[in-house]
Amino acid sequence: MEMPEVGGAAAPAAAPSTGWSSRPAASNEPVLRIDDIQGNVLAGFNKDWQALLFLEIVDAAAFRSWLGGVVDEVATAAEVLAFNQLFKAVGRRRRREPPLRAAWFNLGFSAAGLEQLGAPIAEFADEGFRSGLAIRSSLLGDPVQGAPGSPPTWCVGGPGKEADVVLVLAADSGADLRDEVGRLAPRWRQAGDSGDGARLLHADNGAALPPPATGHEHFGFKDGISQPGVRGRISEDATDLLTLRQNRFDANQGKPGQDLIWPGQFVFGYPGQDRMHDDPQLPGHDSLVDAQGNRRAPDWARDGSFLVVRRLLQDVQGFRRFVAETAKQVGVCEGLLAAKLLGRWASGAPLRTAPAADDGRLADDDCRNNDFVYGDRAAATAPGGASDPLVCAAARPALAADPDGKVCPLAAHIRKMNPRDDVSRFAVGATPADTRTRRILRRGVPFGPPAARSGEATDRGLLFLAYQTSIVEQFEFLQRQWANFLEFDNITRAGEFSAGHDPIVGRDAGSPSGPRRFQLRLDQPQRDVVLELPAWVLPTGGGYFFCPAIPVLARLAAGGLGATP
Repeated sequence: MEMPEVGGAAAPAAAPSTGWSSRPAASNEPVLRIDDIQGNVLAGFNKDWQALLFLEIVDAAAFRSWLGGVVDEVATAAEVLAFNQLFKAVGRRRRREPPLRAAWFNLGFSAAGLEQLGAPIAEFADEGFRSGLAIRSSLLGDPVQGAPGSPPTWCVGGPGKEADVVLVLAADSGADLRDEVGRLAPRWRQAGDSGDGARLLHADNGAALPPPATGHEHFGFKDGISQPGVRGRISEDATDLLTLRQNRFDANQGKPGQDLIWPGQFVFGYPGQDRMHDDPQLPGHDSLVDAQGNRRAPDWARDGSFLVVRRLLQDVQGFRRFVAETAKQVGVCEGLLAAKLLGRWASGAPLRTAPAADDGRLADDDCRNNDFVYGDRAAATAPGGASDPLVCAAARPALAADPDGKVCPLAAHIRKMNPRDDVSRFAVGATPADTRTRRILRRGVPFGPPAARSGEATDRGLLFLAYQTSIVEQFEFLQRQWANFLEFDNITRAGEFSAGHDPIVGRDAGSPSGPRRFQLRLDQPQRDVVLELPAWVLPTGGGYFFCPAIPVLARLAAGGLGATP
């Protein structure tokens, strides 16, 4: 189980001012209302066992009655942060995973679901949320016209199967998860039941893969390494930070390589990231309004967040077969070719700092496994001593720029989804300031059994969950503008390209069912190879949801919301 380093009451006391502290004063950052924010948004459940229940509301009054009975069961950010910090602290002291257990529950509503409960949604400016995933699916490059992966073929979220509500449950064991589902949703365990005012459309069980693949996704890569940090305090104490500051070289990062993002990118009612200025400490406008003062969300959306859910089927055997066959054709080892597609080795070690071979020690060091850029970086040694054991090491190696993707391909998955400082790949006029506004908080979990080498056929993949305050400008932008186009700026000059489609989640924007292309730059001898990639990831369900603050859930249960709180 992997827990983020967070502040809070259980965090170590701030180090003396003469040393480096992971808890500097940050009085310019907002105090987050963690008792009101749902727990999976900022804290992350980080449980090995999770379940998603997709519901259709059939009787709004009866469903409100059920909701009123479970509001106090909805996990808050305060509760999840406290547990995660205790888990970390006990684990550090005992040097093993501690015997601590908890079960968590959150929920979100589609636009249609909110309307059924009396919530006015007209002030939500986000077209993605108001229209829903099925209608936006073709814009994302999903298959169309009844082809596999198109909305009519989805197990949930397609025409006639749109969910009004999604329940997200998490626990430390399969038995605990079954108990939690049975306790909170006893009438929804079988499709077709309509107790408590809702009907179960679909349920998915996700779980961390068993050893030795724990922490990895089905293609074999370690997952969840590159999450953004979130600015903000969790009490009035100026040093009580949500994200610890562990990088002595950059005050604008949590762990090395982990950019700190203003909380309004993920939760409504807080300052967001400024898109026009490269100074990351300069906050943008309140996330309830845009830069021109136009309403982006109603006041009652404060402390809530949009949740994107995608049920993604993974063709593991197809991926393995492609890697094995192509590696032989181009004369590289299978592990290196797979790493070129993702941008990391299977262990999680980044190509940028481990270009020649996988490095398990680097992968396991969370002070180093995300500490890289794509431009030049000089070697450095930080002054002063480390008085805080959570502050990362005082030395940073040099990096030579990789503008042409010779080390990490320009279209490698992690480079497409987060170009970092690679300004040459942005649209004209864009800078890293704009890139920071595109970040999302990912909370995915695998589903289905690990793929055996024998190649048995069964459903397996990723339950992708992501939180943000603009589905259009964050999740959809990443998919439409970066993953699906040959170049980051959507312009292929003179019929040529130098990057390619994202090999994991990208699709050809002009032909969703057609082959994708990917440019690979190889040495010995130096040559460029253009690969045609089949699609290994297929959407099979999901939805766009809004996760209200806990007090708003209580108001929905009591009879709905007016135009103002």
